[in-house]
Amino acid sequence: MRVLHVMNTSAGGAAMSTIDIMAGLRRLDVDSVAVCHTMGSAEEEERLRDATRGRVQFRTLYWWNKKNRASLVRRPFIEGRQLIRTGASFGSAAGVVRFANRFAVDVVHTNTMLTPEGGLAAFALGLPHLWHIRERVGPGNPFRFPTEGRRLGRIMESLADIVLANSRSTGEAVRTWLRPEVLRVLENAIDTNRYNRVPVRRGTTATAPIIVGMVGNLTCRWKRHDLFIDVAKRFQGQNVLFRLYGHGGEAGTDPYVRSLMAEIEALPNLEFRGFVQNPVEMLSEMDVLLHPTGQESYGRAVVEAMAAARPIVGVAQGGVAETAVNGRTGYLVPEESSIQLADALARLLADADALYTMACAARKHANERFSLAAYCEQLVQLYSVCGARARQRVGRRRWARARRVPA
Repeated sequence: MRVLHVMNTSAGGAAMSTIDIMAGLRRLDVDSVAVCHTMGSAEEEERLRDATRGRVQFRTLYWWNKKNRASLVRRPFIEGRQLIRTGASFGSAAGVVRFANRFAVDVVHTNTMLTPEGGLAAFALGLPHLWHIRERVGPGNPFRFPTEGRRLGRIMESLADIVLANSRSTGEAVRTWLRPEVLRVLENAIDTNRYNRVPVRRGTTATAPIIVGMVGNLTCRWKRHDLFIDVAKRFQGQNVLFRLYGHGGEAGTDPYVRSLMAEIEALPNLEFRGFVQNPVEMLSEMDVLLHPTGQESYGRAVVEAMAAARPIVGVAQGGVAETAVNGRTGYLVPEESSIQLADALARLLADADALYTMACAARKHANERFSLAAYCEQLVQLYSVCGARARQRVGRRRWARARRVPA
């Protein structure tokens, strides 16, 4: 079996999850190629090339969502530009069709809800299509669309055999949009062995402060960097150092990023570390992960931190409420509040024994629950279901042509 992964970026947690999937599928003799939107650093694009053994195409794809951060004035210009660059998504979809034909793929796996090209290409070729939702969408969530509800659901159902949500929280947001037999939920997984090499920290000394980290690109407003900064302000003068990791420090034209950088530079106990390619290296530099947003669809950084034996202080909402365990792998607070987060962090840091115990419990929890091997086995089963549905949908002759075998 050969799978074509369609991705909206080579950066971020969704891209890393897709790359993990490629590695896990390879162990099951499932081959992977990819088409990816041109957004990501040179290092991140190179990482994707390595994962696909060079069989990846970077091209402009059509993002059909309207992000909350785009002003009403800017939206027509953004939309017009991408319509021209992608041929209203049909030109870019034709490119995906040519790529799929070049590598004789058997299944199309779209790893984002934000781009329709995977579905359009699979429909044109009569191939099975699994549409993987990795974003929280709809009213009250970070990602919005011009058309939502059942109307958008019908469009997705016409282009996908299975719509797969990466958490119950993600699935609940679109549950009423889709027929029950179309929507499935399969919680993400990671290669926990990679993070188990990070040693467990045992606490602080008079010369070595506790390091509290946050992972999140500065351009993602819903990550709530402002709350992380507020928490750091509350710990000034204590033996605690805060570190913020992610892209965005170079985005000097963004007023939001400029305001964040100004506050970061004014705090002696807060450092901006920028983007770190290797998450194992990044997690080795911290003792605790502070994750202040309640709008994660899954929260890969949280699961990685737990696998690396780093306790979590976060918000008991969204995907994080499903992955972390309050009182066992760290502390989760009811809402996005710097006061509540600071109190929970202070409680965790006040007891070195509890900090160590939670670190060990976090690693055990991640190893037991987020197995990549088991995840990929379930994913291959879903590909088979997609194949059976596609054969019914497109008919025997068209299916035979798509598979390049005699009818």
